[in-house]
Amino acid sequence: MNILIVHCHFERGGVTQVVDNHVHCLRESSEIDQVALVSGPRQSGLQDATRSSVSLWTNPSLEYDSLRDASLSVQAQADQMARELDECCQHAGWSRQQTVVHWHNHSLGKNAASPLVIKELAALGYSCLMQIHDFAEDQRPQNWAYLKEAHGCDRPQDLDAILYPNGDRLSYATLTTGDAETLERFGIHRSRIDVLPNSVRLPGDDLPDFDVATQKVQRAFDLPSDFRWMLYPVRGIRRKNLGEFLLMCQLAGRPTVGAMTLMPDTPMEKKSYERWKSVAEQCVDNIVFDAAHHEDIQFVDNLSAASVVVSSSVAEGFGMVFLEPWLASRSVVARNLPGVTRDFVDRGMRLDHLYEAIQIPGTKSWITDAEQQFREAKINAWKGVRSQAEVENSGTA
Repeated sequence: MNILIVHCHFERGGVTQVVDNHVHCLRESSEIDQVALVSGPRQSGLQDATRSSVSLWTNPSLEYDSLRDASLSVQAQADQMARELDECCQHAGWSRQQTVVHWHNHSLGKNAASPLVIKELAALGYSCLMQIHDFAEDQRPQNWAYLKEAHGCDRPQDLDAILYPNGDRLSYATLTTGDAETLERFGIHRSRIDVLPNSVRLPGDDLPDFDVATQKVQRAFDLPSDFRWMLYPVRGIRRKNLGEFLLMCQLAGRPTVGAMTLMPDTPMEKKSYERWKSVAEQCVDNIVFDAAHHEDIQFVDNLSAASVVVSSSVAEGFGMVFLEPWLASRSVVARNLPGVTRDFVDRGMRLDHLYEAIQIPGTKSWITDAEQQFREAKINAWKGVRSQAEVENSGTA
């Protein structure tokens, strides 16, 4: 059996880390003949061990629609992508019937043609596994509106049928039980859905010594000798709730120094990120942004230097931050996300130290105004996509 793993890019981030881990596991299986990874041109986030054990292909058509020439219609784009991927497999000597196409986040709205490509590949004889890390319907109105427009759909159910196809050669993988239940509501039979939790492992066999890593981080960011590193190891997109992280830094005070690791890579997310950096310049003097972008600092350095790992995120696909730090014997302080943590608790983890909210002072009128602004912003964000009643009655979406 051959495995073709597909994503828009393999830059640093959650999906790339999952792919690294999958490759590590797949190469230990005697049932797998060859593994290839294919994406758009951005591939700098893969571990060296992954690169050395797979074939790495590039297809510019897989890049984000916002970062390439998207002048073709979505159907023409899909036809081209399916043809090119099939040609790559045939050139490698791979049989269609002996190849599994493992496609990550096909329905998120970063590359609108992806769902159509998958159906075409299945029709050619490939078995296709669609692994969903995130849903466009989950607080991503711009993505969902873009998909509706790209596919020419007037009704949500018409778009659902495109994004979540059924077929004998089509299966799904979700990170959590809750996401599997969501797919069932989209009409996917439970027999076609597997819950595939992320494998949790640290890059490399050995972590640097705490003192060594601390000195390295101190020099890199010119920090006082008595600093305590409070690490938030994520990309600073909006759902990571940077405002609450800044509040945590402010409440902790020095010598604690908060560390946000990765900057966003899309214009909309960068705009929000830069706004929070401006707020920090005015209000929070004990935070370091872009801590993973320093040329002398690796992820294991940041993790080893951390006294505590935190997360203020309000939405996660899997929740690696709840698990990964424990492998480095680092405690985790995080906002509880029941849709994610339910699976961990059901498997015996004790997560009673997580917090539900951070209380901040405010008058009743100020809180009422803030809640009203939030409701209006949510309605405006989904305007033209879903009705006001659907927005107000929605749960995660």
